[in-house]
This record gives sequence, structure tokens and C-alpha cells, in this order.
Amino acid sequence: MELAPGQASDAPQFLELLQTAQQLISKIDEVVAGEGYDSHCLRRQVLKALVAVQIPSGSTCIEPWTVLAESYRQRNRDERLINQLKQFATSPAATTNGRPTSLPALKLS
Repeated sequence: MELAPGQASDAPQFLELLQTAQQLISKIDEVVAGEGYDSHCLRRQVLKALVAVQIPSGSTCIEPWTVLAESYRQRNRDERLINQLKQFATSPAATTNGRPTSLPALKLS
């Protein structure tokens, strides 16, 4: 897992993450992401890999895409956890002598 610093967008790292996940996981059922990933290019890459796409359309989209509500709720829970980890990593409690310590490893199963 790689975290983008602070408020930086994770979207530029998406295709690399998808490729790595495909190498490590035998079957990916769906990709769920926020509106920041609303891109025809990203969507095509996921569909090309024969994976369901659960990315809501941005407000400027002419033809909105449908998203499964339960998948998006789970994404919201996961994103809140990741944001808490990012916040912890930059907090004074996560530093040693002014230097950041590493985040704990996560095993997702």
C-alpha cells in the first residue's frame, strides 16, 4: 500500500496500483473509487481487465454512470480509515525526535 502525502490526489497512482493488484490477486471483482477517479481512461483500463467499475460520475458528466450503493458505502468506510492513518502518520504522536515513524502494516483479506 502506498499513501499519497497529505491532501494530494491518489489518482495518478491508480493504474500502477491496478496492475500490481492484478499480479497479486487472482480475481478482482470490482474497483470502487471516489469521484476523483471519474475518468474515461481509468474506467476503460478497469473494464479492459474485465473488472466491474464502481466509480460515481463527477458533477459535469453528461451521461452519469450507475454505482452499487453498498459498494460505495464500503468505500466510504475504507477511505475514512485511510484518512485516519494519514492523519496519524503526520501527527506528533507518530514522530520520533521530530522524524516520522512508519505506518503499521495492513493485511487486507
